[in-house]
Amino acid sequence: MVRSMEMARRPAKTDRAKNAKPGTSTIQVRKQQFIRGEIWDAAVDLFAEKGFDETTIDDIASAAGVSRRSFFRYFSSKNDLMGQSMVSYAEALAGIIQSLSPGLSRFEVVRAIVLKFVSGAAAYPRTRKIMAVVAKCPEAREAQLSRMAEVEARVAQTLSDRFGDARYDELIPRLLAGLILTVIDVTLRLWFEANQPDISITAKQVLSKLGEIVGSAKQTRHRSASARRISRGTAAKTRVSGIR
Repeated sequence: MVRSMEMARRPAKTDRAKNAKPGTSTIQVRKQQFIRGEIWDAAVDLFAEKGFDETTIDDIASAAGVSRRSFFRYFSSKNDLMGQSMVSYAEALAGIIQSLSPGLSRFEVVRAIVLKFVSGAAAYPRTRKIMAVVAKCPEAREAQLSRMAEVEARVAQTLSDRFGDARYDELIPRLLAGLILTVIDVTLRLWFEANQPDISITAKQVLSKLGEIVGSAKQTRHRSASARRISRGTAAKTRVSGIR
């Protein structure tokens, strides 16, 4: 769980790190991850202090203690940096899904993923800063959203792999992925806007409301099915009466 949330905090490995040659040592990979994390943390602090648009690459590199050239080894731009954080978001959710116990209902899956993820996200001290930056700067928000399709696809694929039985056809993982991301987004926004100290309270309220909506839909289907049965029964009685 801690490792999953650490992935959510900082941008994921770039393709260069993921596809490192066999000769690349573990120490080198860890060093790359450390530098990438330092750049990310420095950038978030500066975005929150100065603004996304006002912060330059040189500002970020200086605050992170690296050269401008080193920055571009890991990120092509500020927008790329923000987008890479969404890749880490997908990795964190995938890790949570893979850790789930078997036999959970679909709603229990959604609930478990949401509660685990938002709890870890709220514990990260820079989460509120990131949300404030995204709320103030459309460009930062667009940079994140540009990678959202990848996040949804990764979550859907992990759900499909994790629950690859008759209960989960091709459409269901995609619907669940979209639902999970929406519930997480709503929960984080409400928690941030209300400045609540305990995000689990917000998450449970959102999930409770979702349960009411799903329950209402089930009740509507049940009432519709009952009405159809009554209608068919009435029609049958009418036909019998007509015969008599």
